[in-house]
Amino acid sequence: MTTDGGNKLNNPKVSVLLLAYNQRLYIAQALLSVLSVDYDNVELIISDDASQDGTAEIIDSIVAQYKGNKSVIVNKNSVNMGIGGHINKLLKIASGDLIVFAAGDDVTYKHRVARIVEEWVIDGCKADAICSSADVIDPQGKTIGVLKSGKIGSNMSSELKYFFGGFLGCTEAVTKRMVDVFNDFSNEVIGGNSVISEDRIFAFRAYVTGGILCIPDRLVAYRVSPSSVSNNMNLLGSQTYEERKRYRLVELSRLADVLEQCLADIHHLYSSNRIDGKKYLEYMTHIENRKKNLKYQMQSFGEGLMSRMSAFYRLVKFHEMGVRSAVKLLLAIIAPRYFMVRFY
Repeated sequence: MTTDGGNKLNNPKVSVLLLAYNQRLYIAQALLSVLSVDYDNVELIISDDASQDGTAEIIDSIVAQYKGNKSVIVNKNSVNMGIGGHINKLLKIASGDLIVFAAGDDVTYKHRVARIVEEWVIDGCKADAICSSADVIDPQGKTIGVLKSGKIGSNMSSELKYFFGGFLGCTEAVTKRMVDVFNDFSNEVIGGNSVISEDRIFAFRAYVTGGILCIPDRLVAYRVSPSSVSNNMNLLGSQTYEERKRYRLVELSRLADVLEQCLADIHHLYSSNRIDGKKYLEYMTHIENRKKNLKYQMQSFGEGLMSRMSAFYRLVKFHEMGVRSAVKLLLAIIAPRYFMVRFY
């Protein structure tokens, strides 16, 4: 780290990781936006995960023509590693104090890195994860909405309930020091559906280490399309019951896998003496309760009405649920084909 007066972080090195896979239509815009960031102490790591559509060739062509003074590293995986394995690999390459993530179909605004550094330094460099708000664009690049980052509270149970909903993964940045504390994403996460929820894992890790900083500025243009790795059904406007149900069940399964990674992380912190027994039990209790909640939510999407009603009873009795949420869930359980499209 670069310091001012020997103690204050002044000009941290930043690693920007651009991850691409089969994004031929958008990679040029994504890459050019990263090459244009207005922060000098930066390394740009451009990585293709064995694309089959010419994405890697576009990356090679643009980088070959780059005349700037930023350090550019190009990585091309010989076999597809998936998002979890891809990130594990790139985190070992990154050498910055801060690591900023960018997707191969999104746009990084020119001032993004400088604003992240500015806010992190103002905050005393305490946070281990940083996010911002984002514009939402369609496949053609037209702005169709805004995603706002939210304040992360101090209540672990509440944050796990919404899986750190205020932390926008499409805008995420983390510290190298936090990365060095934890092990790689587990084989279960890499091999399962939750590979596209690394943002939830990073948010949890930061929550139990240095904390999370949310910047209100829109620093990314987040593209939504049917082929997006983490496309949001609500943003895309899908209206069929079958699509909604399938999306929701995959999402719940993915979040269950994330909780398994969180359990592994807490075990690691405790075994390495980074948290005491009291904190260990507190975190474990919150995670186990959230696992039960997810189990009942998945059951509420089952085929039999009695099974769904049983899940509803458990969700209302054993977990915090407001009246409005309870009524919406009950209606979706009784008449899922009609109400699920409207509520989930």
